[in-house]
Amino acid sequence: MQKVVYSVAKVNRDEKLKGIGYLSEGNLLIPAISKNGKPYIRVFEDVTKSCHSSLHSEDEYKGYF
Repeated sequence: MQKVVYSVAKVNRDEKLKGIGYLSEGNLLIPAISKNGKPYIRVFEDVTKSCHSSLHSEDEYKGYF
């Protein structure tokens, strides 16, 4: 598991999810809280296939998922 800083924005929305998550087998795992106030792990599958390295930094990736 690799620790990463992430920023996820939904299309046509102003809010962003930001924080520290983990990459495991190509999936992004982030902590989240449900509407009921219970914590859970949110999984974005195959993120590494959709994101590509940025031109400005070797450690930064961008893409649409």
